[in-house]
Parts: sequence; structure tokens; C-alpha cells
Amino acid sequence: PEISFGGQPSYKRGERMMLRGEAQFSKCDVPKAEIEFIWSQVVKAPSTAVSIPTDLLRASPQLAIPKDTLSAGASYRVELKIQMKGDPSKASSKTFDIVVSSSPLVVFVKGSSTRKVSENSEFVLEAVFADPDAAAPNNEQGVTFGWTCSYRVQGVSYQCRDRSTSDQVMTFAASSSITVPKLSLPASDTLEYYFTVTASKGKRQASGGASVAVVSGPIPEVRDRKSTRLNSS
Repeated sequence: PEISFGGQPSYKRGERMMLRGEAQFSKCDVPKAEIEFIWSQVVKAPSTAVSIPTDLLRASPQLAIPKDTLSAGASYRVELKIQMKGDPSKASSKTFDIVVSSSPLVVFVKGSSTRKVSENSEFVLEAVFADPDAAAPNNEQGVTFGWTCSYRVQGVSYQCRDRSTSDQVMTFAASSSITVPKLSLPASDTLEYYFTVTASKGKRQASGGASVAVVSGPIPEVRDRKSTRLNSS
């Protein structure tokens, strides 16, 4: 029999992989009950990668591998052998290469994407990070963070400047959270400041951001009021 495959050669680690093998006979139709499908991994995974679990290499036309099973950045070669039951001499085999790529990083600024602060108060921005390929997705080990601040005037982007440092371009700590000091940004009724955080891990990067409006005077606080009940005697 001739073997053909149905499936794509590249998957992200966070995706389920499905590969289907089909047998094509040139002379006559052969009942499927008389055909055996045998999957195997013929190229050993790199030392830093996991091999395909043997319990997934089943005697089935399909090879299904759940998401988060294989190693990102690794290549795998599988072989499908198709033979007639009871007659191993009538067999064919074919290989298929699978490349597992890394999933995109995820990063965003915690809380609302737009917020309002008083120029007389400092405020904190915190990045929320996730690596879908990691065993502990929110582990920040090996991750670097970078922050920038900008604003736009008539479609032109400018870097934010710090009034407390003689209007020098604002710089921030390379950490997952930053504190913007009070009186560092001027209040404005028309401008919004956009803070961008970029998370880097190896060759992967992702960015997120939030818009901040700075106003003069205090920001009214919203407090929950508990209703009181008077009991009459």
C-alpha cells in the first residue's frame, strides 16, 4: 500500500496535534479490518526535549498528541507502518516530520486599560505575565521587563518627560511593576499618557499597555455605604 498523511507539519506547544495516515491500494480495495497501523518515533528527541509518550503511539490510523505534551523548539520524526494482518511481508512505511514551535508570550497591565490619576499622587503600574509553554506559566524567572511612556499630539508620538528631573525623558526600573512619582507628569485635559510594558524571554517578546489621564486636584474616592436599619421598640 501507498501511505499518505493528513495533518500539518508545524504546531505550537499549546495546540493539540493530530496526524492521520491513510493507505492507498493500487489494485483492489482491502477491508480496513485487515490493515494494521503501527506508529513509532524514529528520531530521538533532543536531550532537552521530551519524547513522544509511548502510550500515544497506538495501533490506530490517527496519531493524536494533547497540547503541552511535546517540547517547544524541538523537531520530531514519526514513522507510520501499514501492514496486512497476519502477513507482515505486505507492508509499507513512511515518515513525517513535526516541528513544535513556541507559543506567544502574554503580558498586559493589571487593572483597567484606561485610568485616571491625580498629579499630586504617585501611582503604580503592574504587569501580568504568562508563558503558555512553561510548567508554571506565571513564573517570571528568565523574563525581562521594559517600560516606556509616550503621548500623542496631532498624530505625532513623543516620549514622556519627568518634570522632577528637569524634563528629562522618563526611565523606569526593569521590573514587572513601576511606581510613577507624584508631580512627574503634568496634568492635562486633552492628553493621555500611554505606558507600554514589553516582556522578553529568550527570542520571544510581547507587549501590553495602559492609558493614564493625569488631572489636577484629587480623584474622588468611591466608597461602599452600608445601609443601617433602625429597630423600633
